[in-house]
Amino acid sequence: LQVVVDLWQLSQFAEVVMWLALLPVAVEPLWQLAQLLLTDTLT
Repeated sequence: LQVVVDLWQLSQFAEVVMWLALLPVAVEPLWQLAQLLLTDTLT
């Protein structure tokens, strides 16, 4: 049973690491899109 708990914790940890790694990659195009929309509406 301990092995199952360890594996579960490891998978949770791996998921968090993956999210942290992918987040900047996913945010970058969204940020650029938001800037385009903002500059369009402001000017």
